[in-house]
Amino acid sequence: MKKISKFISLLLVFAFVLPQNQMVCLAQVMTQQTKTAVTLKDRQLKVGDQISVSIAGKKVKYSCSNTEIAFVSQNGVITGKRPGTVTIHITNDNGKKYTCKVVVKKKDRMPYLPVALDEVQLIAPKLEKESEGGMVYSAIIKNNAKKGTIRKIVYYYTIQAEKIKEEENKELPEGEDTLVQDTDSQQNNEQNQETSTETNTTTEVEEETKPETVLETKTVTLTANLVKANSQSERVKCQGDVSGNLSEMKLEKVQLYTGEAVYTYHTNSKKGTINWGVKDTKAPRFSGWVGTNSYNGKDVYRIYYSDKKNTYNFKKYVSAIDDRDGKVQIKVDTSGINWKKEGIYKIKYTATDKAGNTASTWAKVQICIPKSAENVADDVLSEIIQPNWSDTRKARAIYAFVKNHCSYVDNGSRSDWRTVGLNGIRYQTGDCYMFYAVSRLLLTRAGIPNIMISRYPVYHGAHHYWNLVYVQGGWYHFDTTPRVRKGYFCLVTDKQLFGYSSGYTFQFKRNAYPARATKTISRNP
Repeated sequence: MKKISKFISLLLVFAFVLPQNQMVCLAQVMTQQTKTAVTLKDRQLKVGDQISVSIAGKKVKYSCSNTEIAFVSQNGVITGKRPGTVTIHITNDNGKKYTCKVVVKKKDRMPYLPVALDEVQLIAPKLEKESEGGMVYSAIIKNNAKKGTIRKIVYYYTIQAEKIKEEENKELPEGEDTLVQDTDSQQNNEQNQETSTETNTTTEVEEETKPETVLETKTVTLTANLVKANSQSERVKCQGDVSGNLSEMKLEKVQLYTGEAVYTYHTNSKKGTINWGVKDTKAPRFSGWVGTNSYNGKDVYRIYYSDKKNTYNFKKYVSAIDDRDGKVQIKVDTSGINWKKEGIYKIKYTATDKAGNTASTWAKVQICIPKSAENVADDVLSEIIQPNWSDTRKARAIYAFVKNHCSYVDNGSRSDWRTVGLNGIRYQTGDCYMFYAVSRLLLTRAGIPNIMISRYPVYHGAHHYWNLVYVQGGWYHFDTTPRVRKGYFCLVTDKQLFGYSSGYTFQFKRNAYPARATKTISRNP
């Protein structure tokens, strides 16, 4: 058995010990078996993924126009490192040159890869005997990347080593461990020893038995830390018990920690995966109608009626996104609302990611108790819209009703929009504020967010009011006031509005209102 072990050890030393000036690219060896078909057409891959653009030849050379975006190995295997576009240059044995473009795209919410595994090399690996008589594997790890530090790299090996089997400790029966013996026992022992001595002089000495050996399998690791670009580590040894006669050593996987990423390569499946290699300390981020983005001056975007409090979705118009987990579930605290009293209240939002990081924010909402205005509005809405319609379709129906139901008279009140809206529906006449108020009453009762917008500057006391309405994820102009030149102002953009009039008609403080949508969803005025 010893001869076999020594032979295997010699083979391993021959396999692993190389001259100092010869380099072995571990990742290159691992990916040789996973090449795709030869092709030079433009390709796409994601960060951390690999493709091959190799061509036939013994001395083919490969290079990449930007190694921060992708790296190409000596055998044409390309690894995506960060989003971008690169050109791969290939020169064959005869000096003929080829090129192909490679587009690297982001991989979900995974981090970038500052150093590719193919840019890491094992230099002068050794398998040598230690003073205790066991074998140990060691190597120098080099980072060939132009930029990017290896925070940590770990090679996981499975080893099998022959060890001498330890003898089991045999315990004496209870009560037989005393050191005191009587005189007769001592005399008997002395006689037995004398007899034994005489016997040994006449008997052949038995041959010494060889110690029994066992084969142990375990995992050991080769680790290097903080290897900067274009530099190498000190010689590092496998961590773990590698004593005994080493009979087998197999690489199972490699984990490369670089930047915020950890890249893991499994030799059995010949597949690599990228993931986060640092602790998640960033909380989710809220977007939508929260904080100061939940209202505009005195106008609160969400108006809730007490008679419909059980139907409202307080999470609508709000989202929480985490850098790693994507969309995160939101919790809402509405305990601060008094549904029996009209007013503006704050509600609280919280969101927690998988790592336990929590973010919180608030939003303003306005609570209204239905009165005569809402009762009349409900009667109108029951005749012109259906509950299952989209907000856009409902808004168009409301626009048509107001245009056909009310007439313009140059007088009117500037009091509460709910009261003016009720009078507008009842008496069917009024100025631009009345058209705005009727529209707001019907839109709000239908559950469609809208706010007031007014002309600025005001020339010679000529005010003008209309609505901004939120549908399809954006704010659109909504003006039901009739005009001599007519015009259709139902859910139009700034561009469409100013295309109708470049004068003072629709001038307003553009920065004083939420950003308007640019996508056209209605015909031009």
